[in-house]
Amino acid sequence: MALTAGAICTCALAVGFLVWCAYRARVRAARIQPRRSSHGKPTSPKMLAATSMEKPPANVRVKYTTDTLQVAGSYVVYTIELTWAGGVHKVIERRYSEFDHLVAQVKKQMKALKTSNISLPPLPRKSILLNFDDSFLEGRRRGLEGFMGFVARHPVISEFVCVREFCGL
Repeated sequence: MALTAGAICTCALAVGFLVWCAYRARVRAARIQPRRSSHGKPTSPKMLAATSMEKPPANVRVKYTTDTLQVAGSYVVYTIELTWAGGVHKVIERRYSEFDHLVAQVKKQMKALKTSNISLPPLPRKSILLNFDDSFLEGRRRGLEGFMGFVARHPVISEFVCVREFCGL
């Protein structure tokens, strides 16, 4: 009898966990895809912006700035500006290591979806000594801009969750 009660509790716990996982997946998917009214039109001005962001951006620009922390030293922040045809504008800031992490996630996703025939442009090189040299930073900026333009406009890669989260969508 005690064994049966324990089995019932275990099953109830497992079912509860599965329901929670399904709920979390639905919430996460809702963050990525904008909601629409029953007519298929956006329901608010905010939704209008989200709808414009469903298409690849018309323009991708990357800028860089050097920030200095008194405790940890200096580092470079890259500002990515995504602009869509409707005039919707999104600005995000990322460090090089975040781009590096994005490449790893995209490659992992491509492997899982068996889309390895897509060739990603390489990220600009890393450097320990030239991190704050203007010509090095300009070359890296151009490389990151080309990479982001490719990723943001690619019909398959731009829909990856890791890319949409990286772009704050």
